[in-house]
Amino acid sequence: MMVAGTTASRKQKGREHQKQIADDICKAFNLPPEDVVSRPMGSPGIDVMLSVRARSVFPFGIECKRSESLSIPAWWKQCATNADNLKPLLVYRRNHEPAMAVLRWDDFLEVIQ
Repeated sequence: MMVAGTTASRKQKGREHQKQIADDICKAFNLPPEDVVSRPMGSPGIDVMLSVRARSVFPFGIECKRSESLSIPAWWKQCATNADNLKPLLVYRRNHEPAMAVLRWDDFLEVIQ
């Protein structure tokens, strides 16, 4: 049994968060799981790999964070650096709260038009 707050439990929560985001994208855009893949923890680059098909309907480079303490400026820098020619999208979540998404204002306006 993992004790809350251990490195292992924090990494597990991070893996589960990434996987949930990938699953949500598949469901929202009716994509097969092989088109939206959660990368292994610690891998360089974006956290959710998208196929060409997935990028055509969801043009975001995703950085996932699961943490109680927020470090949005540092996370955003990592997200923007790793966006892989996509619009950077930071998705973070704290315990007992829903996931939140952060993106550039210009990208938001472009998406909703």
